[in-house]
Amino acid sequence: MIKNKVKIIQEILSFKIIFYSVLIGILCGFGAVLFTYGLELAVWFFQHVLMGQPAGTNKFSSIFQTPSIILPYAMLLVPMAGAFFSGILSYFAPETQGGGTDSIIASFHHKKGVIKKSIPIIKTFTTIFTLGSGGSGGKEGPIMQIGAGIGSYIAQKLKLSVKERRILLLAGAAAGLGAVFKAPLGGAITAVEAPYKKDFELEALIPSVVASITSYTLYCTIFDYSPLFTFHSNFFRSPASLLFYALLAIISAVLGHVFILILKKSKTIFNAIKLPIYLKTALGGLLVGGIGVYYFDALGLGITTIQKLISIPSYLPLYALLLFALLKIMTTSLTVSSGGSGGLLIPCLFIGAFAGAFVGKLGMQIAPEIVDSYEPFVLVGMAAMLSGIANAHLGGIIIVSEISQGYGLLAPLLFTSSLTILLTSRVSIYENQVENKLHSPAHIDEIKIKLLEDKKVEKENLSLNQSCFVSQNETLRELMKKITRLGNTDFIVVSSNKNKKFSGMLSGIGLDIEDIKEIQDIAVVNDLEINPTTPVIVLGESMLDAFRKFITTPYNKIAVVEKEEVVGFLTYDHFLTIFEGNA
Repeated sequence: MIKNKVKIIQEILSFKIIFYSVLIGILCGFGAVLFTYGLELAVWFFQHVLMGQPAGTNKFSSIFQTPSIILPYAMLLVPMAGAFFSGILSYFAPETQGGGTDSIIASFHHKKGVIKKSIPIIKTFTTIFTLGSGGSGGKEGPIMQIGAGIGSYIAQKLKLSVKERRILLLAGAAAGLGAVFKAPLGGAITAVEAPYKKDFELEALIPSVVASITSYTLYCTIFDYSPLFTFHSNFFRSPASLLFYALLAIISAVLGHVFILILKKSKTIFNAIKLPIYLKTALGGLLVGGIGVYYFDALGLGITTIQKLISIPSYLPLYALLLFALLKIMTTSLTVSSGGSGGLLIPCLFIGAFAGAFVGKLGMQIAPEIVDSYEPFVLVGMAAMLSGIANAHLGGIIIVSEISQGYGLLAPLLFTSSLTILLTSRVSIYENQVENKLHSPAHIDEIKIKLLEDKKVEKENLSLNQSCFVSQNETLRELMKKITRLGNTDFIVVSSNKNKKFSGMLSGIGLDIEDIKEIQDIAVVNDLEINPTTPVIVLGESMLDAFRKFITTPYNKIAVVEKEEVVGFLTYDHFLTIFEGNA
């Protein structure tokens, strides 16, 4: 009966979380739509109107026929101005600085899944100013933080448990990522992988999938269901090409290490500068604009540039491809490290795409009979970089397959990503990622329980206080002396002082010497109400099983037996000491 009730409660709780996940998906879907329109508007105004850059497929280019103003020194001043305004906003919410994903991970591990309710709103505008004006970064990290903030806010308003709040935090992050990448499964997998380098949050998987699918459906209904990138050649045809994919893995790993190194060095330098955050972000924007004067395609989101790389074979010569990857590393590091708001996943895709194009075009030159197109290498390079340094081991492969519909490249995707992961296993672009659940404060109670499960009941754990033992044949006078000395405690009854076979438990509560004064020398313990059915612990049992037995008894101690003979006992204080010692 009890087990059935527990099962029903668990099913109700699961349904409740799924319902909340749908709600989060709807809110995040609308949030992603508004965020996309806001970012498109900023890109149109800053980059087309003020900088004079081509409007391309921008959603506002056909609505507003405003001619380009092309301000003097616009390439330097516009990124600086956008970064300055972003810095002013982030001054009031430091959590909105940087990529966004790392802040989610920190909230998951160290802040019990709590994100301030102001974060989603402020993060929206800091990102729009940063990326719209030409700052280098991705929109996925910020929208993940916005979604995670929505999930955390709902959990806080509904007064859900810490565990449920952490789950909804990840579900919100998945919803944001699944929408803007148009990758519902990849978004969910990446969200549950994000907190760890070599683990994932299994309990959040289904809520993340539900939230991501809901958000993706709403987002694509308003926009369209077309993939993020269009490929013409995305099939694996030649096993010999795996040699070139192995080379791609090595180059991706090297670029990944360089990216992380420059990102960390840039943060150290900007942290050492004693200026207000809005002046630091402005300085970062100025430096980014300086690079943009010569290489504008290394600025901004980079999605259009990646599509150029795919669609225009002559876009860049072979020697310039790795140069552009390095330039993206520089512009992204300057933007994010100075406090600007931009994600790191799309820059990873950018870097991986250019590394892939380099290897693919190299292969076409030296072995055209093996490599007949560089496009598959672009796709595989994106997955390798994402899986490697973001530790999105499965998420990276699935995301790249979804954003390109390149399922025909599954073999080289798995091969190259796995090799890159091996070569980058000790690094991560996220400072707050931990190795696995054993290193996460979010799972400390589960870890303690696991430790108790592994620890056995041994003789050195036991108390042997003889005053707590009484034999069946002891007189009530002897029992009352022990009660007077120890207080109203519970006693372990044994068959005799020599043969300590367990007979049951006896409660000293309610025994009054005045009531039994006349018979205290005649009556014995066996004449009292002894409970012979109370559970006992067998020496060698796990501490966890022992504790489960202890909490089912009404007594303040529990006997430990070996071959039916009592060898000691455990109290609550014993368990507490062992439990805290394992922490």
